[in-house]
Amino acid sequence: MLTAPILEACSRHDIALIPLLAPTSTDERIKEACASARGFIYCVSLLGVTGARVDPSPEAAILVQKVRHNTSLPLALGFGISRKEQVDALANSVDAVVVGSALVDVIANASPDERISKVKAFMQGLGATSQ
Repeated sequence: MLTAPILEACSRHDIALIPLLAPTSTDERIKEACASARGFIYCVSLLGVTGARVDPSPEAAILVQKVRHNTSLPLALGFGISRKEQVDALANSVDAVVVGSALVDVIANASPDERISKVKAFMQGLGATSQ
């Protein structure tokens, strides 16, 4: 669980320690993480390794409900999210989605001079706003 020295060190340096909660997190762990969290809470949508999936796991919705019950902080959901349909399906239940592996794939498969435009197109395709 979160230890006081880590939280104190982060607080001294104005760093928000972002807890990660998974579908296997116990109710006790969820309550403890929510009580000490600052910034937002990262909910891991599935068990196993990260990477693109077809649909978020059913356990993700249960986890999000449990975490929402324990905090008013924003919730981010990640692991396995790679398509606009997934982002749209999650829009009403979380405040942010984290797209990692799919974005890394876009970068890895683009030539160096196309990376920025490919990333921009990918993010816009997910419904993200361009800055």
